[in-house]
This record gives sequence, C-alpha cells and structure tokens, in this order.
Amino acid sequence: MSILTASEKATASKSDRKILCFYINTTSQVQVIRITNSPKFNFERVIFPGQREMFEAGLEGFLEVCTETNSFFIPCQQLSVIES
Repeated sequence: MSILTASEKATASKSDRKILCFYINTTSQVQVIRITNSPKFNFERVIFPGQREMFEAGLEGFLEVCTETNSFFIPCQQLSVIES
C-alpha cells in the first residue's frame, strides 16, 4: 500500500480526468484523427469531409489530425464540449 502526497494526488487526478470533445472535418480531404499524449485513451478514426466526431480524451491529450499532405495537433481542451 502506498500513500500519495497532496501534489501526487493532484497530478494523478489531473491525468485521469477525462473530457468530452467534438471535432468536425471542415476540409475536402479524408483525415485520420488520433489522440496522443494520453496513454489511457486509445482512439483513432478515419473522418470523411463534413463528418463530425465526439470522443473522450484525457485533459492533457492532443488530437493529431493527419491528411495526405500534412498533420497537425489540436489540444483536446480546445475541442471540449461544455455540458449544461
């Protein structure tokens, strides 16, 4: 049995926290999206032009968006859905 300090608890709870995210492929190209920097969340999809996707990710995760010609990263916090 291990005892966590307050800072270890804060770090653990932050890395375990998940958020609901929403992404739309607004391009005319097929994209492959995947969550990176979040080992507890395994997610990869092929997204067609105009397609929408909701997914859960870790608070510190990034969505990697790949097309035939390039790739870029979006912080999942920027894609988070505000639930009311």
